[in-house]
Amino acid sequence: MAVGTWAPAAPGGDAALVVAARGGDRAALEALVRGHLPLVYNLVRQALGARSEVDDVVQEVLLRAVRELPKLRAPESFRAWLAAITVRQVGTYAAKADRAAERIAPLEDAAWKPGADAEEPALLRLEMAQQRRQVKHAGRWLSADERAVLSLWWLETAGELTRAELAAALRVRVGHAGVRVRRMREQLELSRSIVAALEAVPGCDRLSATIADWNGVPGPFWRKRIARHVRSCAVCGPAGERMIPAERLLAGLVAVPAAVDKAVVEAIGGAVTATASGIGLKTALAGAVTVGALTVGLAVAADEKENPDQKEQQPTVTQSQPPPLSTGKVSLESANQSGRYVAILGDAGVLTDVSNDTDRKWATFEVVPGLADRQCYSLLAADGRHLRHLNWRLRASDEQNTVLSRRDATFCARAGWSAGTVALESYNYRGWFLRHTGGEMWVDQFDGSAEFGADGSFLTRPPLD
Repeated sequence: MAVGTWAPAAPGGDAALVVAARGGDRAALEALVRGHLPLVYNLVRQALGARSEVDDVVQEVLLRAVRELPKLRAPESFRAWLAAITVRQVGTYAAKADRAAERIAPLEDAAWKPGADAEEPALLRLEMAQQRRQVKHAGRWLSADERAVLSLWWLETAGELTRAELAAALRVRVGHAGVRVRRMREQLELSRSIVAALEAVPGCDRLSATIADWNGVPGPFWRKRIARHVRSCAVCGPAGERMIPAERLLAGLVAVPAAVDKAVVEAIGGAVTATASGIGLKTALAGAVTVGALTVGLAVAADEKENPDQKEQQPTVTQSQPPPLSTGKVSLESANQSGRYVAILGDAGVLTDVSNDTDRKWATFEVVPGLADRQCYSLLAADGRHLRHLNWRLRASDEQNTVLSRRDATFCARAGWSAGTVALESYNYRGWFLRHTGGEMWVDQFDGSAEFGADGSFLTRPPLD
């Protein structure tokens, strides 16, 4: 089976493999893991996004599944049982992450207010790409439980899970599963309208007042509060109109990285080596877990293991050279739109042609050590303002006195998706990179696509001013 592909097993196939694996058949256990790794990986990735922790959660799910396999009462229900383990593990991680996010910035550090900028509309926006991005952002407004349901529904929509399997993963009846999905979709659509209202230009003064104490971290409490305003506001309400149904925006399954597939199979194989002596799966796994035989960094390729600093890197690239960025003056040219540069127009970041001295001035930046981490970078515009992301849009800002603003204005240089290029990763949202979309500059979550890689890679050029 090709890496990253997965299809439902033939009737009884899983059950036969489970029985054989329990009896110490190493090949059967490897077949179970390899055959269902894409299912687990996609569930976790959809729920958590492109965070570096995805690999850790996938590893923990598979470790737990292998360890608890002897307890599975109905071998034929293996797939739904595995999905249930995945949902619980994702929920545990997401709840911890939500609590940590609430502590990232105190309320007085909230810096972004809609309506603060009134620049003219930027270049044409790609409607489908924008709404896909908004769906991803909207997902961050859901609770941990809702995100788990979203992950399962996403796989159901892609044809990878049946409604019965979705229900089994949630440990509810099929009828109640439908209720859970409907409620999740209602909250997702509500969250999409919130994202649209927050991104609307020009903004709404009443919305500014509503979120005056917001710390910038999406969550169910502020979703409810902002939604009350959006529903009753003649300015914010229309921003969420004409939304494309979410199921039409969901991308296909994400291919499991080859390093993940190889590492998992090797790890599981090592865990059951002892079964050759006939001691049985449960005993063999107990020993393997004790000595940490399954502790493996799933997405870290062999060359990356030698360089721990690269573990957070999301782009898949082949070159090992350091990313081409250093302090000093620089201009950033798009890797896939030759002659177009990152620039500041008013307060907003854009990708534009450089045709005169004014354009050259605003397409030149001073790279300095990062405000939040000196191992990363901050960029200054020609007038000394820092580039930061404000509700995901790249903007130039005078504000640099709060924890939130300093983190928003710090970017970590990563090797780009093509040789000789650089990608700029958000310091406070790992796995989110600077990219151009419809002529505008945004910080967006890496989705594994070639299109994203092309839009998120930049060539460092001498200063244009």
